[in-house]
Amino acid sequence: MTTPSESELTDLLARARAWAAADPDATTREELERVVAEVETEILTARHLSDTFAEDTAAVMRGAGLDVWLLPRPLPTPVLAYAVRELGCVAGVMVTASHNPPEDNGYKVYLGDGSQIVSPVDAEIAARIAEVGDLTSVPRGSDWQVLGEDLLDRYLDRIVGLVADGPRDLAVVHTSLHGVGGSPVAQVLERAGFPAPYAVAEQAQPDPDFPTVAFPNPEEDGAMDLALALAEQRGADLVVANDPDADRCAAAVPTPTGWRMLRGDEVGALLATHLLRRGRTGTFATTIVSSTLLSKIAAAARPIEAAAGEALCEVGAPQPGLFVIREGAVLVNSPEDVVELLSGFDGSPRSTFREPGGTFDHAPEELAEAEPADIAALLTTAPVSVDELIRQSGAGAAAVQLALLELEIAGRLERHAAGRVSLR
Repeated sequence: MTTPSESELTDLLARARAWAAADPDATTREELERVVAEVETEILTARHLSDTFAEDTAAVMRGAGLDVWLLPRPLPTPVLAYAVRELGCVAGVMVTASHNPPEDNGYKVYLGDGSQIVSPVDAEIAARIAEVGDLTSVPRGSDWQVLGEDLLDRYLDRIVGLVADGPRDLAVVHTSLHGVGGSPVAQVLERAGFPAPYAVAEQAQPDPDFPTVAFPNPEEDGAMDLALALAEQRGADLVVANDPDADRCAAAVPTPTGWRMLRGDEVGALLATHLLRRGRTGTFATTIVSSTLLSKIAAAARPIEAAAGEALCEVGAPQPGLFVIREGAVLVNSPEDVVELLSGFDGSPRSTFREPGGTFDHAPEELAEAEPADIAALLTTAPVSVDELIRQSGAGAAAVQLALLELEIAGRLERHAAGRVSLR
């Protein structure tokens, strides 16, 4: 007997829930609902005791007099951030230990604007926890509601709305690293008109023990080995890996010398440039721990330090959108678009940002165009400094760096000491 894939299992469970809802016989309806609940608990729970912790949280919130909605099944963390705003909630809790080791579990808290908690809210929550005495005295309720699959459908439709017209012939290998990202990623690619991704079968089903990896973080050495092997076998164009709760991703691309993992800062630079070239305006931000390339793209000429240590600027006409380049990922959130690119990028605004001090009528000079072919024409096999390339090309520093990155991905660039480069 073959084991159904995650997408097939999700479809079967959805059909079973619909059948149970329409069953006029209370006895058989109750039996079917019990079986479905057992399957969801035993197979789809992504962390040990997540279902118990989720119900405990719901019970305490109901005991405090709050209305509570549970997601219909284990889903990516970005779905929760979307649901908080979509349903007008005051907060959201996701039971997850993210990409921590198997023995861990915990939860992430999101505020009513869809953002993950930052200071001082984290300290306020910790203080209230410290005040709790005898746990048996904490009031508990039981009449919470379970949301339907229509919430996920609306979320996926919003993501599909991000995808511009263009070619769809893209072979993608995806791994969810034993987490919950597999089915939503496959669904959104299908709805957007792309071929179904090649899923890494050994890692496609949620498994709280993460048996195929030493550490379930896609950026860790070895975590992508199975995905890269499948990509080589299938001749794929791209490899994408999510962490277990699917709010982080890593990517790899083929080069003439083999598959190459993109560093987080490189993914962020490529995504930020993509947004700018599509004419997306709004606030671009980057953290102080990201590369200087990201800072040049996001902060441009007049960076403004935020309380959380990020730099901001406005590009183009002021817009409600906030584009955050953080640890290599572009995070998107606005009143109109609470979405995550291919369900892998968390859309959390930063509520501690100060107001930007001004706007720019055009992209900064540092983003002046520099095509990879133009930069390659200036290179030889003799190493040259990047500063010299910028001077010779007349292009912006960030644009030259991006062109060099594209050449490196294509296997045409060699990097040397002291920041020098040459043709391979």
